[in-house]
Amino acid sequence: MKRIIYILCALALVASLWGCADDEPELRDDAEMPIVVEGWIENGAYPMVIITRAIDLTKPMDSLDNYVEKWCRVSISDGTSRYYMTARINKNYIPSFVYTTTKLRGQVDKEYELMIETETDTFTATTRIIQPLRIDSVRVRASQNDASLYQVSAFANIDNTMPGSYYKFFSKIVGAELRYYSSFLGTFESVAYDPTTGFNVAKGIHNTFEGEQKFSPLYNYGDTVDVKLCTISREQFDFWNAYENSVSLSGQSFFNVARGCPSNIDGALGYWFGYGVSAVRVIIK
Repeated sequence: MKRIIYILCALALVASLWGCADDEPELRDDAEMPIVVEGWIENGAYPMVIITRAIDLTKPMDSLDNYVEKWCRVSISDGTSRYYMTARINKNYIPSFVYTTTKLRGQVDKEYELMIETETDTFTATTRIIQPLRIDSVRVRASQNDASLYQVSAFANIDNTMPGSYYKFFSKIVGAELRYYSSFLGTFESVAYDPTTGFNVAKGIHNTFEGEQKFSPLYNYGDTVDVKLCTISREQFDFWNAYENSVSLSGQSFFNVARGCPSNIDGALGYWFGYGVSAVRVIIK
């Protein structure tokens, strides 16, 4: 059976993710690899969608650009109007070919249907932006093991006596990172929140930590850090939880093999997620 991986490359949200499904399909030598979607929309922001093809690990891999789907018709419906997206080069992401539109900004409590049309297939997914939860405060403290490194904890009005609410942190070091990255082990359910210690917002892991540079989830003195708290659905929690478990076990930040990441795209791999977002900035000093 051939092993395939699928690329989720953008996520303001995320470092380049390479994953494979648990149920790997048997592919003919001439079979076209599955479509992979990474898309999201936040309250007050434009939608972003990246579309690629899965990669066959049994064959030599060339440039990522060769796996990008550049000839799709991509649109979003908000229940009233349909907005057609155009592709633009955005160097903040890998690959940098991103579909978006400036005619639509996400709104809280609205549902958005994504439609991707290729020459032969149509793929759809629906998501909703949940009411965001405001970050009340952040706390910075030196690491117990290394006083030159710092931990950031965020506090919010989360009821930890009631299960069923889900949250996800992203972070960005201003000037050093061009986009938000998924905070390392930053996905949690309400019952896991401790109001006395807050939630540790670790640095995001991504491909710039390849080579001799060792990843640390802690921040350096002088870092300016943007912290983003997203209110998410159970479906999104399951995806990010699976992704983070894979990253934490893989020991490899760029070519990690993420198993079991569920998809909400009808007919394709990947995701289309709406996020209710609250963000703050903290200076490590």
